[in-house]
Amino acid sequence: MKAVPVPFDWRWPAAIVLLFSLLVAFNPVGFRGGGGDDWQYLQAARCWAEHGPCVPRDHWWGRWPLIATMGGLLALLGESRTTLALVPLGATLGCGAIVVHLGNRLFGAPAGWLAALLFLTTPIVLFEALDPTVGTLELLALLCAAALLLRASERQQVRDWLLAGLLLGVAFQVRETSLAAWPAAGLFLLATAKCRLPASLALAAGAMAPLAVEFIVYGLATGEPLFRRQLSLAHTTIASSEIGLESAASSSPLFNLALIAGWEHESGIALHWLINGPIEVLVNEKSGWTMLVAAVALLFAGRAIGRDERRAAYVLLAVGTSHALLLIYLFSIDPKPRMMLVPLAAAALVLGALLARLPRWTGLAMIVLRIAALVPGFLFVPRMGEGEAAARTWLGALSQGSVETAEATRRRLALVPAAAALPLADGSRPLLLLRTRDPCDRADVLELAPPGGLRLVTSQPLGNRHPLTGRHAALCLYAYASPEAARALAARHDARSPFTEEAAEAGAPPPSLRR
Repeated sequence: MKAVPVPFDWRWPAAIVLLFSLLVAFNPVGFRGGGGDDWQYLQAARCWAEHGPCVPRDHWWGRWPLIATMGGLLALLGESRTTLALVPLGATLGCGAIVVHLGNRLFGAPAGWLAALLFLTTPIVLFEALDPTVGTLELLALLCAAALLLRASERQQVRDWLLAGLLLGVAFQVRETSLAAWPAAGLFLLATAKCRLPASLALAAGAMAPLAVEFIVYGLATGEPLFRRQLSLAHTTIASSEIGLESAASSSPLFNLALIAGWEHESGIALHWLINGPIEVLVNEKSGWTMLVAAVALLFAGRAIGRDERRAAYVLLAVGTSHALLLIYLFSIDPKPRMMLVPLAAAALVLGALLARLPRWTGLAMIVLRIAALVPGFLFVPRMGEGEAAARTWLGALSQGSVETAEATRRRLALVPAAAALPLADGSRPLLLLRTRDPCDRADVLELAPPGGLRLVTSQPLGNRHPLTGRHAALCLYAYASPEAARALAARHDARSPFTEEAAEAGAPPPSLRR
């Protein structure tokens, strides 16, 4: 496939960076904690920063490309929201840059710039741009691999196939879900490589190299070369905010029909487990409707682009669709937008190609629709920094030994030392600090307490109140009506908390990987 000439216009990157910066500054969500993955990554990075490389406790701790980088930054710069945001922000901007490169090479400028604009303003991308999770880091490795595969198909050099395979292997080290992209890479090689055997060997060797190093390191450190892979296969046995205590029963995530049928979809649409996943991918507001709009636009306006470009657009949609289906049905992945960044990037590239060729008013209408999609998907996401500021103020004004909390709240406030050190609620202290998903006077904790058992002392709303539902997260400080009410609430809360068993584990750091 021949590259399309790409003229450079500085106004495009300036406009994209400005818009992206304004949106992120409006609501810099960042670290969320609680039952989210970012709390696990923070704990692992703290271990690396203090003790050097640590033996993983679970599959989160084994994702070393993120954890090693975060641990190094924590050791150098100290712990703060800014430090934790550096890796995801760099990965997000890197993804935008590679989307520009791929779009302009495949479809000509300004298709790549438009695609990057669409991708970087996707609500879930903005939502996680400052949050230390692996999604954008995994996507960055896969996009770089795609760029190298495209170059390999043009230059037919074994080195390019090798480097592309190496990046696929690194993506696998970031998160195993990247395996869903490997079939597409293999088919691309078979369709474009002139010397298939050398290219195939180079691609496979590059992909297997990081895995071979992993086997050696864990074999020496633990005596079990497959230690890291065993942790990955056992991840569905760990209760979390995504997998409740009753669902954490299967030792295998592959073709796990119980998980596929049991996911709670954010869109609220639940027709049948066989089709709920694809529907969620298309209509979830945090995806900005990108994939749905791209498919419809290509179907009705595909003739606006040339035949070769149209074929490339259909290939991109096929890659995104197959990736989503493999994640949902093979890996039993909850189809939330944060897991669907590859399909989102592919759809953004298709839309960028179409917008670059469609009449001006048609393209403008699509951009306006995209801006409208930002409102429910991004603008009403809680501002976590407000909760930390309120917690520091409240705890600074209260006497020591007067406040207790729940494990989920301790994790939400992991960057506030005074809050993270609070004991778990057992009724021994008069005040209860909680971060809730609803306003304090409607929080679900009130359903657990006996009637009149809690009195709201003060509260801090987190983020804008949603205009349709009226909901907003909040930080709440309650006072117990009596010791009996405190003990009753603590017992009921612990009975339904997925963190109880984990919170009771010893806090000693894992052994180092160093020998």
